[in-house]
Amino acid sequence: PFTGEVTGSGKPVGAPEVRALGKAVGEELVYSIDNSLVKTTYTMKLLEDGLCLEGHWTDTQGKSGVHKMRRGPPLAEKGDAAHLGGIWCVPSSSDMSFIKIEQEAGGKVQVALDPSSIMSGLIEGNKLTIDAGGASLELSISLDGTFLEDHEDRQRWCRVAC
Repeated sequence: PFTGEVTGSGKPVGAPEVRALGKAVGEELVYSIDNSLVKTTYTMKLLEDGLCLEGHWTDTQGKSGVHKMRRGPPLAEKGDAAHLGGIWCVPSSSDMSFIKIEQEAGGKVQVALDPSSIMSGLIEGNKLTIDAGGASLELSISLDGTFLEDHEDRQRWCRVAC
């Protein structure tokens, strides 16, 4: 029988895994994440396009704000940490970007944010370093090659399933 209960988990960059518990109530999804220090409750509604949940959050410290979750593409369940070529999904607070990585010989890569913005990079061990026009971006490569993490910006790039 349909109970409306929802569960989930995730691992924010640089933080321990968190678990979400909640329930679909009418047209709303209400769920909480409790990380032992702060409990945050989200109340979300599915937008008309069916691709986005939008709503607000409150926590036990009295803070609150707005929140949006966008449905992403199917993500790769397997990858290869030595071969990063393909499409990568990079979620942000308001949308998501798709980045194409083309791998060349010797661990060199070309990273295309869009067709007019292409940067060079190099894979060394479990790190991908991208030359971002005078600055460099260093991403950790997951052991299974399914995601890249930018620990400085707390951002995760996820490999899109082919």
